[in-house]
Amino acid sequence: MRGTQTYSDRDIIVALRAVAAGLGRVPSAKEYALLARDAELPTLPTVLNRMGGWTNAVQAAGMTPAGVSNARSRRWTDAACWAALRGVVDELSEIPTVLSYERHAAGRADLPSSATLRNRLGRWSAISARLAAEREGAPATA
Repeated sequence: MRGTQTYSDRDIIVALRAVAAGLGRVPSAKEYALLARDAELPTLPTVLNRMGGWTNAVQAAGMTPAGVSNARSRRWTDAACWAALRGVVDELSEIPTVLSYERHAAGRADLPSSATLRNRLGRWSAISARLAAEREGAPATA
């Protein structure tokens, strides 16, 4: 009946901390999945769905994901992503497609990758729609 088990956020945090303690470091998602199965802890898909992704889950447990420095994780906040996008719209005088954004941002450390934008802000179609609404004078929400 494991499939019907419901875990609280606290249960997931405790499970993540237990796996980290056993390893002596922050586990990767793959390591957690393997160890959680044997220990009958919440599954990786449960963790990802409940916590909004691996990075969010690890951070909720008070740890820093492997390979992510605190400075890097804070650099591209939602507000910073929107500001960068608005700057690109001004530079291009149009709302870019994903491909045109990637070409424009290539090699520029002052712009987030298109993947970062989509991870932080959602689907490109929704990003474009919001930028279009702002250009038409609708109030911004970020």
